[in-house]
Amino acid sequence: MSVINISGLLIHSLPAHRAAVLDYLNNEDGVEVHKVMPDGRMVITVEKQTREETGYLLNELQTHEHILSAAVVYQHYEEDDANEEMSS
Repeated sequence: MSVINISGLLIHSLPAHRAAVLDYLNNEDGVEVHKVMPDGRMVITVEKQTREETGYLLNELQTHEHILSAAVVYQHYEEDDANEEMSS
């Protein structure tokens, strides 16, 4: 069984710490940065195997010293038995 767990997040950091936050995000597995605004806002997607992994990352982002806020704006979770059966 394959699992699809994708979340869209809006991150807000202080502009002075934007580069540090981008480095952190770019080094996190399953995170893709899509848009960075000069005022420190960032749009990212997170792809993890479980909801728990996504929740753990969200908690890490919300408590990161240079992140003012991190909010989930979209989440999609799906278990895909059909694709697994076709590939067997």
